[in-house]
Amino acid sequence: MKKTKSKFEKIVKILCAMLLAAIQIVGYSFSKQNNWNLVIKDGRISGKAIVIWAIGSILVYACISFIYLILDRMMDTRDIKEDGKITYKQLVLLALVILLCWLPYMILFYPGCANPDVQDQLGQFFHNETMCWTRKYVNLVNPQHSYWNNHHPVFHTLVLGIFAQFGKQIGHISVGIFLLTLIQMILMAGIFAYILLYLKKMNFNNVVLGVVFVFYAFWPLAPLTTMSLCKDTLFTICILIATIMLFHLLKEPEMFWKKKRNMVGLIVIFILQGLFRNNGLYLLLVAFPFILLLGKGFRKRIFISFLIPILFLGVFIPKVVFNITQIAPGSENEMLSVPLQQTARLLK
Repeated sequence: MKKTKSKFEKIVKILCAMLLAAIQIVGYSFSKQNNWNLVIKDGRISGKAIVIWAIGSILVYACISFIYLILDRMMDTRDIKEDGKITYKQLVLLALVILLCWLPYMILFYPGCANPDVQDQLGQFFHNETMCWTRKYVNLVNPQHSYWNNHHPVFHTLVLGIFAQFGKQIGHISVGIFLLTLIQMILMAGIFAYILLYLKKMNFNNVVLGVVFVFYAFWPLAPLTTMSLCKDTLFTICILIATIMLFHLLKEPEMFWKKKRNMVGLIVIFILQGLFRNNGLYLLLVAFPFILLLGKGFRKRIFISFLIPILFLGVFIPKVVFNITQIAPGSENEMLSVPLQQTARLLK
């Protein structure tokens, strides 16, 4: 039985290695020529691409096998405490392994990935007319003195600007930006590590754990998305933490509410998800009745945990904070973006 299991694991490793190597080769072709002519041209597969794919598959297989070996030792259930708690040592070590797998992306895409939204946010923070493009579309309160507006979440603009300002103060703005990127990657790796350890604690098959780990550690979009300086990254981190907390809330309600810090943490993470992305508030409004319905016996605490963030994000921030600081609200056209795209696709 053990031999059959070992053989199956080996097949999974080989298939994953072949797939990951192929993805890298096709991705390289598209990055250079915006097509896959470096791999397939005139209906024929390039001999050079086949050789590179074979070598890449072997190298990836070796890496996966090595990491499987590390995982088997690190994720030993004997290291999990008798009360079911996952040790910090396990969490940190596994997160470090994931970060090690992401290291090539950190080097290649230093100090981080950005899009026009990030440019605009930095333009708002530094009051740069060239960089800030939302000043043309949003009715600013006092454009002579401030370009600040809520087209992009103000809190994320503030966080991004603080790290950029720190880099500017030490003479290298890229260092400040990379520090934010690094924090994002550490947080995301920590969340992935916790999920893997929890699955191990729930006695999931090692093959399943291995596949999940390979997905987190080697799927290119995982580190690339985490390196993005856009609001979506920190929002996703908050959503993942909130999801984990809600899972424990519904699965083990008595143990969850036994610790007062869990309620405080839930309120804080709900507020952060709304501060990092404007539609975080609407997500809370949609989830509220469902969690309330499922959380029998603790509905009062659930009600408070949702009500405080909803009032804070929906009333206090826009009606009090924005008025005092003269921050303009975002463009209402944003609310119509999806219907307009649907209409355009239909007419097309």
